[in-house]
Amino acid sequence: MNVALWHYTNENDKSTYMPLGIRYLKSYAEQYCEQHHNVTIIERLHELTDDVDVVAISCMSQDFELLKEQLQEIRKRVRDIVLGGYHISLMPETLPEEIAVGVRFEGEETFREILDIRARNGSLLPEYLSDVKGIVYRNKGNVQINPLREPIKKMETIPFPDRTSLMKPWWQKKQNLFSSRGCPFKCVFCSSTNFWSRFRRFGAEYVVDEICAILRDFPDTQEITFVDDLFTADRKRLRNIISLMEERNILGKLLINISIRADQVDDEMCQLLKALNANFIYFGMESASPRILNYLKKGTLTVPQIQHALDLLYRNGIPISASIIVGSPGETEEDLRMTYDFVVRNMREGKLNEVAANILSPMPGTELWEEGKTRGIIQEPVEWSRMLYYGYTHTEKFYNRPFQEWVKLRSQNDSFYLNDEMSQHRLYEIMLEYDVQIKKIFVGRIYRKYRDLIENIFAQLQPGRKLIVYHVNEISYTLVHLLREQNFEVSYVITDDDEMNYTYLSDVPVLQSGQWSRIEDGHIVISCSEKDSVEVQRLTEKKRLDLINLTAETLRVGGGRIVEAERK
Repeated sequence: MNVALWHYTNENDKSTYMPLGIRYLKSYAEQYCEQHHNVTIIERLHELTDDVDVVAISCMSQDFELLKEQLQEIRKRVRDIVLGGYHISLMPETLPEEIAVGVRFEGEETFREILDIRARNGSLLPEYLSDVKGIVYRNKGNVQINPLREPIKKMETIPFPDRTSLMKPWWQKKQNLFSSRGCPFKCVFCSSTNFWSRFRRFGAEYVVDEICAILRDFPDTQEITFVDDLFTADRKRLRNIISLMEERNILGKLLINISIRADQVDDEMCQLLKALNANFIYFGMESASPRILNYLKKGTLTVPQIQHALDLLYRNGIPISASIIVGSPGETEEDLRMTYDFVVRNMREGKLNEVAANILSPMPGTELWEEGKTRGIIQEPVEWSRMLYYGYTHTEKFYNRPFQEWVKLRSQNDSFYLNDEMSQHRLYEIMLEYDVQIKKIFVGRIYRKYRDLIENIFAQLQPGRKLIVYHVNEISYTLVHLLREQNFEVSYVITDDDEMNYTYLSDVPVLQSGQWSRIEDGHIVISCSEKDSVEVQRLTEKKRLDLINLTAETLRVGGGRIVEAERK
């Protein structure tokens, strides 16, 4: 059979990480199905060809409405549609009529059985599905929810996810992997525990084998992110992973990114993270208001523990990214400012690299979802798209949309908001106030790093010249910010990464590199790219644009000068 796998997501939630769920399904089906199937991975509807027998789609709740709008078109092309992922697992009663079967929770073994049934019988009619555990389907128009399937006991029997299909260029150097499934904690806003049933880990040898497989297939890999809910839950396993990496001569050759809980950070953990070559550490700080933190974390974490973790990680030179949750039920302005003051103070002291601010949104399978239903905030029929636009990141990577545009999208979308104590409008005002403070901190950091370079550029510029900044990175963000502060007109930023959907950089429109034709004469191009300097020079000469080319060499020595285009 021809089988297509599709990780369905809206354009606003595109992740820089490779979606691994469907890639586990591909590897598992190829290893364990009774018959061989041609399994492919797609990203868009137009890639779904008429010769596909089964399409399996993974979908989150916030994307469910968008997917439903396309199901009739999908059904015209493929007779049997299988739906998996968080939404259908936790809300099986919402199974659309176009779906032949929904796979609930851990999907590898259930999906394997579905493909075997389809291959043997030529269809997925209800009479073939009654004994399959872990599914939901329709029988004579009624939703039939079968008993759940036990999670896979021997996790090491699960083959590594297929990474060779539909490989993006940026994934080849920055890979991600799961070393566990689930989380041992039960925060009110998270559905991981309900989805995975219980916390399970892959063994240390399996994890290191997978890292070695990645390096074998993609020798240019520089960085690996463990996308576990809590990578450090098992300290003994962490020690074993480090020992095995050292035995195989790969320890220290990769940058490693992981998630951790603040209360796990002590001197020994810091030494383990340094041995692992930790590039950045992420943890959910959530709130610096003791009252709100107690609500979100059920009393399992305190603000002093968070500060202690930040202090220790900082002293050991380990960069930290964190998340906060705002808009919790009952959160006052005082609570919110307590959290942001904590963030700003630690950022000024260099203890925090970036912070993602998430407006608390109810998700199926969480205590918060049940609370939302009780309070009448969630009503039938549920408007699933109201879960969109919940997060805004305060970061020096200013690739995301400006704050005001994010607020506008939330307002147009009527995104969920749970706090009766403080209006959304007031919340946005306070968030923007602190966003300005945080961006000034970032600009100061980057300016100090590239001070000579930036001052040299400013010395050459004449008032009245329109500017274009080439390449999206920390230098270009700081330049744009400082140029506009000095009343220079920056028309565009141009990205050399056509695959990434950048829209703005510090409120300046971003063009793709294929859009040079839109640029008018008379601009000065400031290239902040350490690569493609020859190509940039060719393009600017073709358009007769002046150029300040910051090559890798000039970035090191703080140079860069205007190269005037030949005027004809």
